[in-house]
Amino acid sequence: MMNSISLNQQEEIVLTHLLHGLTAKEIGAGLSKSKRTIDRYSLRLNQVFDTKTRIGLIVQAIQYPKWYATLISTGNMKELALKPFLGARQIEVLNFLLAGRTNKEIAKLMFIDLRSVENTRRRIVDKWDLSNTAELVKISIATGYLKMNFEIETDE
Repeated sequence: MMNSISLNQQEEIVLTHLLHGLTAKEIGAGLSKSKRTIDRYSLRLNQVFDTKTRIGLIVQAIQYPKWYATLISTGNMKELALKPFLGARQIEVLNFLLAGRTNKEIAKLMFIDLRSVENTRRRIVDKWDLSNTAELVKISIATGYLKMNFEIETDE
């Protein structure tokens, strides 16, 4: 059972938009706030969910049924599951990304150049015809690269 988290209304709105794949600039424009303000909300969300990256934030947030439902409601999961297979290195990089590791950390762990990690990450996004990290997490769930394990609470 996961501990409950406490977010204010603005943080919930920003998290919902992040799960929908919007950038900080797009969220700011939609909410009439600066990108810097949205970045502050994102930083606070990273602290709440104890993560350092946007992918890590998304992966941690969707451990909660409410946020998981928000993520999967944003696209056709069946269509996403038909994406091409990844190579061994791409799978390894993807696993580290889904674990919330930064590109720099991945490079150290894999004993490869930072640029190689960035290129591999870009190739995954290109191969699956994605535009951002939120979509990368969605496709990872749909294809089984990331398994979700949580219990839905009932009112009994």
